[in-house]
Amino acid sequence: MTTAPTDTTTTPFVAASSTLALVHYLDLQGVLDSRRVEQLTGLDMPALEDPDRRVPAEVHYRLWDFAERVTGDPAVGLNAGQIIDPERMGLVGHVFFNCDTLGEAVTQYVRLHRLINESVTLSFEQIADQAILTWQADSPEHYCRQDMDRTLAAAMCRTRHFIYPDIKAEWAEIAHPRPNYADKYETLLKGPVTFGTATTRLAFNNRHLSHPIPHRNPYVYSAVLRQVNGLLARLQTRRSFRRKIHKLISRQMSTEKIDADTL
Repeated sequence: MTTAPTDTTTTPFVAASSTLALVHYLDLQGVLDSRRVEQLTGLDMPALEDPDRRVPAEVHYRLWDFAERVTGDPAVGLNAGQIIDPERMGLVGHVFFNCDTLGEAVTQYVRLHRLINESVTLSFEQIADQAILTWQADSPEHYCRQDMDRTLAAAMCRTRHFIYPDIKAEWAEIAHPRPNYADKYETLLKGPVTFGTATTRLAFNNRHLSHPIPHRNPYVYSAVLRQVNGLLARLQTRRSFRRKIHKLISRQMSTEKIDADTL
């Protein structure tokens, strides 16, 4: 199967491991239609197994809409995010869970987040005794309710499974309207949840940042970190090229003199 050409200088991408995780969930639910998935993504199923593969964000989000339809489950993102399968975890996940402490893992997660999803910016801050993660979609069309649900669920469930089983959210703010399955958020996060906010934020007590990560493997950490740093360098080179093009176009448009040869 061939894919339609995509402008890699302007199109935001997500890691194919995220798309593959969704495909795996559909398979577990017994509703996987491989041919339809290939039509929606423009990729053969084996191509999603490539650790360097990236999928246009809009294609990934389209697959989430499909997943909600075929499962009949509006909370498909929350439910998919609770599936823990280390063998299907992406490269960034392997970096995260092989750090020394949760604090170091959060730092790496923020630094490498663009490898997971270029259409969403992740930031981290500490205020008083709270550690706060903030997800901000680059544009409204790049906000996907199901994918954000999956992100929150995966972050909490994986941290409980691999690091500290009793961690809970101090509070959470969700950037989409209150859904009809809103009660599931507080059950999962174990903290109060507010909907319809400007950004999605998740707060937890910062005492957890010093919590050591058990069963970490420093050899896996070093090997995977080298690989993701290489991927990040290539991504940053592409983004730098994109910024230069946008800057050049903006400069020429402001003078009302467009030099096609220069562009």
